[in-house]
Amino acid sequence: MKGIRWLALMGGGFLLAGTGSIARNLLTPWRLVSGEVLRAELVYSKDGSDPDDFASQVQVEYRYRCEGRGYTGFYRSVLSSGEFFKRRFVERHRSGDPVSIRVDPSDPARSRLKIGFFRENELGLGLSIIGVFFLLLFARL
Repeated sequence: MKGIRWLALMGGGFLLAGTGSIARNLLTPWRLVSGEVLRAELVYSKDGSDPDDFASQVQVEYRYRCEGRGYTGFYRSVLSSGEFFKRRFVERHRSGDPVSIRVDPSDPARSRLKIGFFRENELGLGLSIIGVFFLLLFARL
């Protein structure tokens, strides 16, 4: 039984980190401003020339104005959501397209591309799912 206690510790740690990340995001009093996409692209695991290479991330660069100053921000997907969805995301965020940006009022340079709850919290959700998996595994054993 001692050998599987680490499952409970790992599960609790991941769950705590994931829910903490989501709570921090939800409790930050983000201010909504308008912005513009500068570029959106797929980032490949290698160099993109190999047909077997796959897009590992989506990366979007955007600009916005807050309190009279201009800022630039980046969005990088954390979790893989499949090639189709990544390509569709890039197609929907073309250079010059307007976007909504969430800005931290205490630090306007800190921003997030407003893309919906699941995308904005993908890291926290992923960690929470891993935590629940470990806890279920522990309970099962």
